[in-house]
Amino acid sequence: MFVGTAKATVVGIGDYYGSLEKEFIISKAEQILTASGMVLDAGEGSRIDVKGAKGNLKFESSDPSIVTVDEYGNVWAGFDASGKSVTITIHAEETSNYKAAEPISISVMIRKTEKIDISDVSVAIKDS
Repeated sequence: MFVGTAKATVVGIGDYYGSLEKEFIISKAEQILTASGMVLDAGEGSRIDVKGAKGNLKFESSDPSIVTVDEYGNVWAGFDASGKSVTITIHAEETSNYKAAEPISISVMIRKTEKIDISDVSVAIKDS
């Protein structure tokens, strides 16, 4: 069924007679969003798997200098993001049959990596 006004009619049969007609309103349904947080390495990307959305999704990073997210839910951790985390907020827009969803937030954590200084390392190449 779709949002709007509908009509139901009940009619007696057999030994029963009479009828009742009633109009009623079909309201917009709720969208209940779910998604899981993720852990990435610096420079790595992934995609947010959002369930329950009926409307167009919108994604927003709390700090795009650490993690960016596009209109499809693809996320990328910056190369300098080691040990940091951000919140991604997800919205689903209203449609003709569904209310706008309550926004949800997930956490994206970037694994801490250590930089190694190799400026004093020498490499010997053996001639064969």
